Amino acid sequence: MHVPGAVLIPMGQLTARMGELDKTAPVYVVCATGNRSSAMTDLLRAAGFEAYSVSGGTQAWVASGRAVGVGL
Repeated sequence: MHVPGAVLIPMGQLTARMGELDKTAPVYVVCATGNRSSAMTDLLRAAGFEAYSVSGGTQAWVASGRAVGVGL
């Protein structure tokens, strides 16, 4: 499951794929529980992005009753 509209960029690819992200818009980073997204948010901020880690990750998103997508 994933947040609708999310773009999958695995942690190991983030540095190489930062050029795909829009530096003029906020970037919300989501992982399953929120732990890994925090580290990737720090990396993005250091590169000049306005980045936010989604607290609780996808698990919290689902638990809150928000819509989810399946497959990417």
